[in-house]
Amino acid sequence: MFGHEGDHPFKYLDVTHSDWLDEAMLMAKGLGNPQAERWTNDVRNTGTFDVRAVERQYTDRELKERPSWQYSDENGNHLKPKIEIWRGDIKRAKDFDVWVNSENTHMEMARFWDKSVSANIRKLGSVRQLPLSANRRKDALGLALAEKIGTRKEVKIGSVFVTPTDPASDLSARNNVVCVAHLAAVEPNAASHGFRSGGEIRNCVETVLKEVAKLQPDESKKRGERNKIKVRSILFPLIGSGDGGAHPSLVAHQMVYCLGEALKSGDKTFGLKYLDKIGIIAYAPSHFEYLSRELKNLSFVKNDVPEPNN
Repeated sequence: MFGHEGDHPFKYLDVTHSDWLDEAMLMAKGLGNPQAERWTNDVRNTGTFDVRAVERQYTDRELKERPSWQYSDENGNHLKPKIEIWRGDIKRAKDFDVWVNSENTHMEMARFWDKSVSANIRKLGSVRQLPLSANRRKDALGLALAEKIGTRKEVKIGSVFVTPTDPASDLSARNNVVCVAHLAAVEPNAASHGFRSGGEIRNCVETVLKEVAKLQPDESKKRGERNKIKVRSILFPLIGSGDGGAHPSLVAHQMVYCLGEALKSGDKTFGLKYLDKIGIIAYAPSHFEYLSRELKNLSFVKNDVPEPNN
C-alpha cells in the first residue's frame, strides 16, 4: 500500500507490519481529500483496503508524440482516416472537432469536481459568469444535453446525443471542440453502487460515427442550404473502462476491431470519407500498449512518429 504526494507515490507501507494502519492514517491526513476521514474510518472498522498496481507516468517526450496508424487493406492500400492514440489527460487535447462523452443510460453528466471524463468535459463546456470566478459557471453543456433528453428517464445503451459547444466555453475557445457526442455506454449497477459497462462496444462506436456523419455537409443540397459544420476528427475514450469497470485491454480490442471493420466496409453511412483522423484516449501507458498491440494485430500499419517539438 502507498500514499501520494501530488500524482507521485512517496511512501510504501508493509501491510504485514503491525503499525501499518497508523502510518496509513497519517498519510491520509496529508492528502487534502474530504473523503479521507471516511476512508480511514472504513479501514479501521473493516480492516479492508484496496491493493492496486503502481503505473509509471508518461514522459514529456511521449506526451508530445502523436503516434498514428492506418488500416491496410488486402491490396496493401492505407485507408483514411488514420487512427491516433492520444496519450494522457483529455484536457490537453486541442485538435479534435468532436469529443465523445461516455455517459450513463440516465444521461446525467458527472459533477464538475469529479475526476471522470464526463466531469472534465462538463466543466470545460461550462461558461464562467460575472463576477468571474472558477466557481460561478453556467452549466452550458449539461443544460444542452438535458434539453436533448427531455422527459426521458433512461435511454438504451448505444444512444447518442450530439450537442454543440458554447463559443464562450473553454471547450470551444481553448480545446477547439465543435460539439460533444454524448454516448450512453454504461448502466447503473443494480447489484452495488456505481455503474457497469453496457458491453455493446460495436453498437456504440458505429452509432457515434453515424451521428457525426449527419453533421457533415450534404453535397446533394445547394451550397447555401448545406450544414456549415465540418467535422474532420473525433476523439473517443476507451468506452466503459472508467466507472463502467470494463477492462481497458478488452475495450481496446473491441474498439480497434470495430473501427477496422468500418474502414474495411467503406460504408457511406459512417461518413469516414470526411474524417482525417479518429483518436482514442490512452490515459495510462498500459492503455497505450493495449491499443498499439491491437492495432498491430488487426492490419493497421504504424506511421512514422515525428520528433517531438522542443
